[in-house]
Amino acid sequence: MKCEVCNESMRGYIANDTDTPYYKCNTPGCKCNRNANLLNRQFREKLNAFAVKGKCYKLIDRYLKYTFKQMNSSLALKIKRQKEQGLQN
Repeated sequence: MKCEVCNESMRGYIANDTDTPYYKCNTPGCKCNRNANLLNRQFREKLNAFAVKGKCYKLIDRYLKYTFKQMNSSLALKIKRQKEQGLQN
């Protein structure tokens, strides 16, 4: 995650006194500090805009499985050949 002030990386930590998670900028002198619960909730809300719902879900699920099998078919063939060679040795 990047700092909104200086665009550098932020790190997560938990405040000792409240057990509240925060994101803090790693840049020395930058005081950007954000509540992680709030940012994480906002992120989930943005992701929900991309959720597949209704009738499209089954179609997309089927297409993704088909694509995965196609893209990994050579790997499956390679594993099969290795097993066959292992049995012959």
